[in-house]
Amino acid sequence: MKYIFFDIECANCFQGKGKICSFGYVVTDTSFNVIEKYDLVINPASKFNLGPEIVLAYDKKTFKHSPMFPDYYCEITELLEDEDSMVFGFSASNDARYLNYECMRYDLPGIDYVFYDVQQILMGMKDIKNQPSLLGSCLEYGIEENQDVHKSDDDSLMTMELLREICSSTGKTPAELVNEYKQCIGIVSDYEFKWQYPPERPHKDIQANYGMSNRLRKNSSNYKVFEALVKNATPTGNISNVLAGKTICLSTHYEEKHFRQMLVLVQLIVNAGGRYVTRLKEANCFVHKREYGPNKTLRRCYRYETVRRFNKNQNRIEIIPFDEFLELLSISEKELDETADAILTQKQVLNSLEDVLLEDFDKEQEEEEEREDKAAV
Repeated sequence: MKYIFFDIECANCFQGKGKICSFGYVVTDTSFNVIEKYDLVINPASKFNLGPEIVLAYDKKTFKHSPMFPDYYCEITELLEDEDSMVFGFSASNDARYLNYECMRYDLPGIDYVFYDVQQILMGMKDIKNQPSLLGSCLEYGIEENQDVHKSDDDSLMTMELLREICSSTGKTPAELVNEYKQCIGIVSDYEFKWQYPPERPHKDIQANYGMSNRLRKNSSNYKVFEALVKNATPTGNISNVLAGKTICLSTHYEEKHFRQMLVLVQLIVNAGGRYVTRLKEANCFVHKREYGPNKTLRRCYRYETVRRFNKNQNRIEIIPFDEFLELLSISEKELDETADAILTQKQVLNSLEDVLLEDFDKEQEEEEEREDKAAV
């Protein structure tokens, strides 16, 4: 078993899309003895736009003449996907998203891995919601480091030293800390990041939030209702077999912005003999909905790009334009929107979904407790 600590620096993060200019890492044994420490300097192929207090370890000329991200892709993938290692970062959720974006940007397969966030471990230990900084946390534990210059491998080393001191002060191993503070577990799969154990929200929020927003963000109350319907929907009303054997997945940008429409579509898909899935790997049919930004530029859909990549090698996922898909379901987009809006006035729809949701939640809690008893992190 090895421990891997990583950190990323970006040239800019326009629109939340980080253009990576360095990937630093430290590899240690289980006694925190450093085996390897290295900084991969990367040409970001984009301009630099840093905050006023951020100074990088290399000048722009060095970055410009360095290899680009695809040249380091295999090395980074092998590092993060190493099954004999535990991967750690500090406030690493953004780093995970930046890696996802770079893989999409250069048309590379996604890197699927699990990491453990030392910042989240600290927040769990202190029972706080405010996110502590790496430098402040190091100073608190008597680690004399600075971040006057940001260098990814040095920041990775700081994360390692911090975790080592946490283990020393608590008398616990990293695995024991992870098992105790499970909110630190991050999962990256299919170009998406999620926390394995996101904070629970009170059930009462479902009734309060339903209908106020048509957004469908993961871990939200709307998403819990949506998942409940996906798992439990049965055919009602007009039934056909036009989608028999089809497992359907829609464009992400449509799904995320059309909660009520998705409720309608999931039921229509089931009525037509199909099934909606939220994981692209389970789909054999992808419905592509084009979306344009404010400058009339076509927005990139990660799911669509992934389907195209899959089909280059396997040709197994059918792509159907959104308009044609609605024709199969015998509904226009206008009718879909009207039906979706009508849901707001149908309290019985919410009540039935909430009952299903709570039953499903209780079942998942029981299954989770069983998994925890059997699994050793």
